[in-house]
Amino acid sequence: MSAFSSSPLRIALEGVLGSDGLLQQRLDGYEPREGQVEMMTSVADAIDESQVLLVEAPTGTGKSLAYLIPSLLSGRKTVVSTATRTLQDQLFHKELPFIREKLEIDFEAALLKGRTNYLCLHLLSECTAHSETFQAHREWFVKLLKWSRETLTGDRRELSELPDDSPLWPQVSTGAEGCLGHRCASYEDCFVVTARKKAAQADLVVVNHHLLFADLSLHSSVGFSLLPDMDVLVVDEAHGLEDVAAHHFGLSVSDRRVRQLVADSVRSLSDQPGSQGRVIRLKATLLDRAKRFFSSYQPLFPKTRLYRENIPSEAKQLFFDLDDCLDDLSAILAEHEDRTEALFRLSQRCVSLRNDLSTLTTLSERSLVVWVEKGPRATFLKAAPVNVAPVVQDVLKPRCDTLVLTSATLSTSGNFKHIKSRLGFDDDALEALLASPFDYEQQALLYVAKDHPSPQSPQFAEAVADTVLQLIALSKGHAMVLFTSIRNMHEVYNLIAEDIEYPVFMQGQGSREALLERFREQTDSVLFATGAFWEGVDVQGEALSLLVIDKLPFAPPDEPLTGARVDALKQEGKNAFMEYQVPMAIIALKQGVGRLIRHRLDQGIVAICDPRLDTKPYGKRFLRSLPPAQRVNDLETLEELWRQRVKEDPQQK
Repeated sequence: MSAFSSSPLRIALEGVLGSDGLLQQRLDGYEPREGQVEMMTSVADAIDESQVLLVEAPTGTGKSLAYLIPSLLSGRKTVVSTATRTLQDQLFHKELPFIREKLEIDFEAALLKGRTNYLCLHLLSECTAHSETFQAHREWFVKLLKWSRETLTGDRRELSELPDDSPLWPQVSTGAEGCLGHRCASYEDCFVVTARKKAAQADLVVVNHHLLFADLSLHSSVGFSLLPDMDVLVVDEAHGLEDVAAHHFGLSVSDRRVRQLVADSVRSLSDQPGSQGRVIRLKATLLDRAKRFFSSYQPLFPKTRLYRENIPSEAKQLFFDLDDCLDDLSAILAEHEDRTEALFRLSQRCVSLRNDLSTLTTLSERSLVVWVEKGPRATFLKAAPVNVAPVVQDVLKPRCDTLVLTSATLSTSGNFKHIKSRLGFDDDALEALLASPFDYEQQALLYVAKDHPSPQSPQFAEAVADTVLQLIALSKGHAMVLFTSIRNMHEVYNLIAEDIEYPVFMQGQGSREALLERFREQTDSVLFATGAFWEGVDVQGEALSLLVIDKLPFAPPDEPLTGARVDALKQEGKNAFMEYQVPMAIIALKQGVGRLIRHRLDQGIVAICDPRLDTKPYGKRFLRSLPPAQRVNDLETLEELWRQRVKEDPQQK
């Protein structure tokens, strides 16, 4: 009897995967991957049964094809959400064309990004009318105008040379707040509208998590959605879902948001000189009060959770002063809100800002954790829901018949208990915990520096530096050293960078992409990095044969959202450390360790400089969750085993 059930989807899938299937026929040297086949059939079952499916698919499984192929074969409207725009582009420009070409599946696909990724023709028109504002950036402004007449998508991705921090792009793109909708004079030519129309007609739409949850938040508040109706929703890199949901269903007010509202109000009232003059006269007072209000939180910078007890005493009166000015601005805008869609939206923005500011200042919403945060360009008051399970269950889940959550790191201690509890799923959800296609016992060595001082010790950084230096000498470079904090990274780098005889790069010395490119090209180099490099980094082959991690990646307990979640669990009588902090650190560690072995021919060493893996009872949970590499307890044995492996594999540097 066939391994496949008799449903039309499973029969179609067998035609792709079977011994004489399309993959076997069309791909030279194709060898079925057990994990990929299992994931494809699990996704097909979830679609057939309109179920929730949780899938852990380790690196090398080929999970993109494993969810794309059954989704496309099903004929159901599918939305795939990825963690980043880079992964979006990879799916759309690489994986989907491969399926169309090799498997000859007939489908239409669309790529949909957040509004700020698209050129806004209305704002471009306004900027053109005031082009003198951009004299300092005239060369790029001219290029932008030329591109606007040639582009078919309006996607900023096409402007690859435009600097990330260019002041031009924010002036010619807009979020939902500033969009004029169907009343915009450029509505018919709008790139966002065009992209949405394509998405509505497509069989499969590729989005990212931030767009997905921004859209869910918009839909839940005003009933409008940029995303099309969907039958199947696949959330890739789903291990970060809780934090993304919390971000988009929270609140944020900054001094920059106030400044932008005032600037937009002055510009939009340009044909009403009397009212514009009133706003201009109000502007200085309003901005001064905003500056004083946000500056009153300075004792709590750079980031502190807010309670009624620690809010600076002067902040309350300064809030009332600022709100009075915003009330005056709101009154002026309300006088004209019926004239144009732009002025109506501005009036609504002012009301929304006042409401958000009130909630954040008075701490009136008990389900939210509130904090102040000083960024490089603005000061924020932010809030996020402590528990996102209601968001996932009441807002996300009802949008589709089938929901697939997948990641290389979705489980802890061999089960999905943690992620299910955080997102509110019950035991009815389907599960697939796939084995790695790599032979970790033969491909990797795991070294735990059990004799190191504890991470709290003043001698810890020095011990890490000494170990890193010895390990780099053993591997002859080819090393990535991951840290849990920028401070730790700088401290170790400063101790040993001059003693390393290979090229050394450190995060912050260029963009993430530029550093990775240099690291791959100079294959004997060493890269020091922190959080941004713990996931989503793919370095195959000889450039990476040593991965060092300084310590277990526990989230800082004073991080506002982490602290609030811990407090909530304690109030429920639960062990927050074991039920939340340890599982979250396990997932983060698995992400970091996953940078090393990216191909079945890779060989390497994972070194973790944290003795708590050996000295603490919870260390066993971490070790059980890691790939089954051969474990080594001392550097002498590690050196012996590594030299033996290098000798057996002459290609290994």
